[in-house]
Amino acid sequence: MDDISFKNHISSFANLIETDGASHEVKSFVVDTRAYHFVMNLNIQEWHDKEIIPRYLNSGIKKIAFCLSGDLIRDLSIEQTFDESQAQSDELSTLYFQDLRKALAWAKRID
Repeated sequence: MDDISFKNHISSFANLIETDGASHEVKSFVVDTRAYHFVMNLNIQEWHDKEIIPRYLNSGIKKIAFCLSGDLIRDLSIEQTFDESQAQSDELSTLYFQDLRKALAWAKRID
């Protein structure tokens, strides 16, 4: 996947959260990165922080759980993206897991 395809994919997901998330009271979601074959470079990380995170926050997303792939570079690019200032707001919690069941259980708990 190239950068443009990734942006289109994530933008479509954000659109779904904005349109359907409110009516279904979506407050969290899980990203299973085990089949994720895209490394988020610095430009994509900055774009995600400026363009996508505010959309999640405005839609009421409170928690994002990641089931990591075990690939050091891919996992690090995801973690760096969510270490950015927007993603580290008091309004959004992110946690990283190796076990999908644990990620799902954490995301379902509303604190």
